[in-house]
Amino acid sequence: MLLENDEILMQGLQEGNNACLGKLYERYKTILLNYFINVTQDRDAANDLLMEVFERIYKYRGGFDASRKFKPWMYQMSNNLLHDYRNKLSKHKSLENSKEEISYQQSYTFQQIDRGIILKDAMGRLSETERKVISMYYLLEIPYSEIAQIEGVSVNSIRIRVCRALKNLNAIITNSGIKEL
Repeated sequence: MLLENDEILMQGLQEGNNACLGKLYERYKTILLNYFINVTQDRDAANDLLMEVFERIYKYRGGFDASRKFKPWMYQMSNNLLHDYRNKLSKHKSLENSKEEISYQQSYTFQQIDRGIILKDAMGRLSETERKVISMYYLLEIPYSEIAQIEGVSVNSIRIRVCRALKNLNAIITNSGIKEL
């Protein structure tokens, strides 16, 4: 069986073959869900965003240009949804939930150290922008050039953002008392 590429599946969806959307969903559901979880730090919101991405893919299927790549189009849509989510969230936050500087002086005993938990906790302390670029580059394995296209900035700006985000992540982990992750 010939494995269909994303652009062929989108062409099929544009022609009315709704099964193509299911194939795209199966192909990208896990990676997008993990991306949304990493950025939002909220599993329920991540599930909602995942469903909405595929609803939008279906809704805007006619606007997809088959001569272009599907993944950057999908990731752009995902980032637009994250932007909308962040705006909704900030509107609903009350003054009592305003940003507070939280001291991250938590000590871990040897038995409590679980690298995944520590990394997730440290990622949660990064800004959403930092989580997003780290997740796009390392989790989704999107090249700098595509991230730059999605974000609407230069490739050099993305390299700098990833580098700064990694430095901040390293500082958070180091300040937690962990010598090595």
